[in-house]
Amino acid sequence: MLIIDDIVPFSYMIISICIIRKAYVRHVQNNTLYETLPNYETDENVNNINEQTFTNCNDMGRLIVSAIILIIWMLLAIICQDSIELRYIIWPVVWIYAILLTLTLILCPQQCRDLHISIHLKILYYFSFISALANLFWYCQKFGSNINAEYFLILLIVCLLFILVLILGPIYNEDRNLMPEVNFYPRSLTFSWAIPLIITGYNQTLTNEDVPKLPNSLRAENVINAYNRNRKSSLLKLFSSPFGNTYLFNSLAPEVHRKLMEKKEINGEEKGKITDLMSVDAQKVSSMIGNFLYLLILIIWATQGYKAIHECLMKATDKRIEVINELLQSIRIVKLFAREGYFRTNIKKARDSELNILNNRMKKSIYMDFLWASLPFLMILPAFAWYTSKNELKASIAFAAIAVCGNLQKAFGDLPYQIICLIQAHVSISRVENFLKESDIVQNPSVQNNRIIGFINATFQWPNVSNGFILNKLNVLFPIGKLSLIHGPTGCGKSALLKALLGEMKCLDGSVHCPIDKVAYVSQTAWLQNGTIRNNILFGLEFFPRKYSEILCICDLKKDFSNFTFGDKTEIGERGVTLSDGQKQRIALARAIYSNYDIIILDDCLSAVDSCTQNHIYEQCLISNLMKNKTRMLVTHHNNFHGAALKIFMKNGMINNKEYFDTEESNPNFKESEYEELSDIENSNKLIKEEAKAEGRSIQTLQDLLIRKLTKAYDNDYQSFLPNPFLPDFITNNFTLQYLSHESKKVKFYLSIYMLFGLLKILVMIFRSYFMINCTLKASKELHNNLLNKILLATIKFCDTTPIGRIMNRFSKDMELIDQILPLNIESFIHSCISVVFTIIIISIRGFRFFTACIIITAIYMIIGILYISTSRELKRLESVNRSPIYATFDNAIEGRSIIRAFGAIKRFNKNLWGLLDRYNRPIIMNWACNQCLHIYSSFAGGLFMLIIGALIINDLFSNEIDPGFAGFTFINTIKFSNHIIQIINTFIVVETNMNSVERIEEYLKLEEENLNTEERNELWPTEGKIEVQSLKVQYPNDGSSVLRNISFCASAGEKIGIIGRTGI
Repeated sequence: MLIIDDIVPFSYMIISICIIRKAYVRHVQNNTLYETLPNYETDENVNNINEQTFTNCNDMGRLIVSAIILIIWMLLAIICQDSIELRYIIWPVVWIYAILLTLTLILCPQQCRDLHISIHLKILYYFSFISALANLFWYCQKFGSNINAEYFLILLIVCLLFILVLILGPIYNEDRNLMPEVNFYPRSLTFSWAIPLIITGYNQTLTNEDVPKLPNSLRAENVINAYNRNRKSSLLKLFSSPFGNTYLFNSLAPEVHRKLMEKKEINGEEKGKITDLMSVDAQKVSSMIGNFLYLLILIIWATQGYKAIHECLMKATDKRIEVINELLQSIRIVKLFAREGYFRTNIKKARDSELNILNNRMKKSIYMDFLWASLPFLMILPAFAWYTSKNELKASIAFAAIAVCGNLQKAFGDLPYQIICLIQAHVSISRVENFLKESDIVQNPSVQNNRIIGFINATFQWPNVSNGFILNKLNVLFPIGKLSLIHGPTGCGKSALLKALLGEMKCLDGSVHCPIDKVAYVSQTAWLQNGTIRNNILFGLEFFPRKYSEILCICDLKKDFSNFTFGDKTEIGERGVTLSDGQKQRIALARAIYSNYDIIILDDCLSAVDSCTQNHIYEQCLISNLMKNKTRMLVTHHNNFHGAALKIFMKNGMINNKEYFDTEESNPNFKESEYEELSDIENSNKLIKEEAKAEGRSIQTLQDLLIRKLTKAYDNDYQSFLPNPFLPDFITNNFTLQYLSHESKKVKFYLSIYMLFGLLKILVMIFRSYFMINCTLKASKELHNNLLNKILLATIKFCDTTPIGRIMNRFSKDMELIDQILPLNIESFIHSCISVVFTIIIISIRGFRFFTACIIITAIYMIIGILYISTSRELKRLESVNRSPIYATFDNAIEGRSIIRAFGAIKRFNKNLWGLLDRYNRPIIMNWACNQCLHIYSSFAGGLFMLIIGALIINDLFSNEIDPGFAGFTFINTIKFSNHIIQIINTFIVVETNMNSVERIEEYLKLEEENLNTEERNELWPTEGKIEVQSLKVQYPNDGSSVLRNISFCASAGEKIGIIGRTGI
């Protein structure tokens, strides 16, 4: 009776608190959903939602628990009470009402949203909770003298712990596919939460929507904020979690992007370096975190020779990437001038230099591998010789020694890999650190003074150029809210003056006054993003139809949009390849005006349009009422524009003359020729398609690429698989030791055999390593050359519709993986397979039972591996596909950083990068989690196998069917069998997933080539500069309508041809 009376109020409080929390969370979830925003931007409310809603518990389960407790309480109340009091009637009614409301809310949330059931539940549960507390107080008063203090304390603690578990326990949410936080729940320790994704990946092709979204602690925005908070303190704690590599990559990539946004000038050499910093160096540093704990005692030791070689290799890779990036940026010009041969030669030279250094690095690594592979053998051999000189070598001693030797061999075998990772990470850290230490844009202290815009005795120079162009003694203040025109001959410093005003040049003397952001800037060469025309004009701002339409009119864009099938929703391709220069400039001008900033800087934005369009834009836009009270600075070669408050004439980097006007004239005079409308232009709405992702098994690609396209490797994203001879270890160790333990009189003979096998093992390893170097470097060179030739011969359509980031991804990360990772995976897989086959033979020598156990455990491993392989392969493909937009983002930042800074859009671009990093990290983390899940269940299967074999061995020992020497020999091979078969699964999975890089390159090796004219010509051709065109028909990609129809003309030698017409026709 007392126990029942004590349990009831505590149970009542427990369920009340649980359902209160459930109702509140459900209310929050029904009002805000976790959805990815356009352009992968992040939602500011997501963090708050994630803090309130956890993951992975069953809502229906909570309801069932509450109903069970209610039923139990009602039964206890009826059975154990002599009389039914009022509270025993009210409480069941309240609970039934609460459960019905909760059930309705869970089953029909959309239909019941307007009924505000959550409010009903909150009031009801809060009232019930208070009633339960009052009831508890009444119980304590009534039975206080009869309650055992210890029992009451224990009951209180148990109930409070139960409440704590249910309150802090994560809640499963069907609307959000969220990855769980790192905690100590059993399903987190065993990574069983990854099993649903493994099953999904086995049954179907995975997409980004199938991969759980990152938890709050792993999102790039929060990681970079934590990094900034701990910038001046120790970062070891921040990066010491299981996801330390993700934390570090999420910190380094945004840091490189931030520094890129702050750099004043980037030359051609630095573009390739920045790409490598983001792709290769950041990845190597983050991969090192997983191995850092193994190197705490070796942190001060490194091989300086290897470090120097790796530094040279990274510089050679930077040079190759730089030349390839230069080629891709100007691919149209290269094809127009038929300069493919020149770039092919330069890129091949850079590749040859890179391969020569890689060859040197591989040979240095052979010496290190030889040293560490020899040490265990050289240690155990003299130990046996010394021991057997005075004692008899027994089985227990021999196999214990060989077990210790095996552990030492594994430790020593991992050590070279750890050292190499440390050296590579140190080189990459130095490269990233040097880049981050470069000078930023140093803004003048007076730059924020909005009342003054201009220069006071200022002298400027381009950064990182000691003897370059100088703007000398600039002394001018631009009229606030007026138009200023800047004239001058080519190369006099007009554009440089605007750059200096934006803070892009180094101020040597004087001061410059201009806001550091919120400035609308139109560069001389229009910079546009890959996307729709509307998104380029809005540039992250809210869409206002009336304002938008008015700006299109004054920028004379409506005529152009009417020629597009999808109007302003037409995708323009990377850098606006489908638009004319005039259209690009007018879109950039519309973007500047739509921003509604008070300062507008225009760098010769009218040079690419025809004179009639110039007249329209100048009159209807630049000096119209819409631009009233806005400070405008226009660089132009036309000196007949009227209506300016200030005219500046520049010469040789100095202001030669300036003239102020009191009023603005609004009617400029133009004498323009008439023009005639030509054909319409139609584009497909979706110019650049989503990157293709292969389906099915990628290992099939290996059949024709195994010999030709393999390269040596020395690092691995998953784990270390260092070279070991294909000669199985049991030939070297176990057979010799087995006989050594039996024949004590022939110790010297068997020690000689053991030494012979050990030397043979080392020689085989050295021979194999040299063979791999000579063969795989040639294969790597061939694969790179084939890819380069295909890109050079690709059609213009492919170049226009493929983002540079996708191509650079294949030339950088994919090629680096093929060069240095994939071959070692295949080598290790073959070695493990041979070892497993021979181990099964050795274990099965003494009976069918052992063979049966091996077959059963192998089948279990195969089932586990098959389930995981499909998911791992799909996640690796998603990782490769999601990497390309990050390359494109950095490429956009390099080309348009001055415009991004001027518009004050750095924060928005950073959030865009954070969203891309989150999407990129999701398959990586889930692949890691699935891999750990595989390891746990494989280890469990291996332990079960060793238990079975151990039981069989013990049974045979007691029955005297085998001797102790063979028992030890069998059990040691059992342990090795378990390790080898796990390694087979791991290496096969790594090969299968890494073959995605080969697939992606193989995809480009099948590209459609240009239709080259193979007609034989005279060596002296052309003999005259005559051009003849007959019935020419041209259209944009994706089967749009023809923009040029039946064009025929003939230009004789020496003639000068002019093409006249409105821009964009």
